[in-house]
Amino acid sequence: MAGMVCGAPVEELPGCTVEDVREAWSRIAPLWSRYVRSGRDVHRDLLHGPALLEACGDVNGLRALDIGCGEGWAGREVASRGASVVGLDISGEMIEEARSHPFQADQQIDYRVMDAADAHRYLADPAFDLVIACMSLHDMADPGAVLHSVRRVLKDDGRLVFSIPHPLTHMAGGRQLHRLGDDALYFRAANYFQSAPYRIDWQQPAGEAWRTLRWSRPLGEYVGLLKDAGFVVYGQIEPHHSRADVEMHQRLRNASEIPSHLVFVAGPVPRRTSSTG
Repeated sequence: MAGMVCGAPVEELPGCTVEDVREAWSRIAPLWSRYVRSGRDVHRDLLHGPALLEACGDVNGLRALDIGCGEGWAGREVASRGASVVGLDISGEMIEEARSHPFQADQQIDYRVMDAADAHRYLADPAFDLVIACMSLHDMADPGAVLHSVRRVLKDDGRLVFSIPHPLTHMAGGRQLHRLGDDALYFRAANYFQSAPYRIDWQQPAGEAWRTLRWSRPLGEYVGLLKDAGFVVYGQIEPHHSRADVEMHQRLRNASEIPSHLVFVAGPVPRRTSSTG
């Protein structure tokens, strides 16, 4: 079955706010949940999702925080591997979708409607061994505030792992892909260095369509935000599709040749302790 195709950005939104993001995702919550649970989100299932989970390492016995959890996929995955999970999302409708999943029959995940920037106000400080954000940080209006909050609730020996659309191939100015023959793929980017929100269209061949909001930010901005919040970047993973994946899903062909997603692995700079004497 053909999957969802993400269209080009249709409108820059200089005045976009957290409330705009909440409204956009709340409006499409049931559609989004049905889509990602149908097996059609092959980029998540075959590309950035496995890369994010591998970067988390052994999570058995860990306490994990899933920020921007949406309908709950990433939290369920780490919970199924033995972690105790708290999931946060600003959309109450998305949290309801997460709670409705059969995985929640035993109430294994503690879901809360909350802006991740406020996590330190309501969660113990520090309480978590692992913080994950699966394709959500680029949807947040103030990722700097979110990362500062995350640092407050993450243990000094903890780990932050998050995935985003690759900044080199997803930007507010749009992108164009051109293929010359069977072998050469050319990519034209626009306004890479522009940090700006924009609205994007999602469409399915079946006729369903909706819009969401995201922010275009250059790679260096993410690194700077992490540094300012008290993190050190341990690694960056650029997952790409295997030949077998492409043979099964031809629409993944481009993602086997150009970077489509990026996974960050970071850890806290140890807190300074005062000494007397």
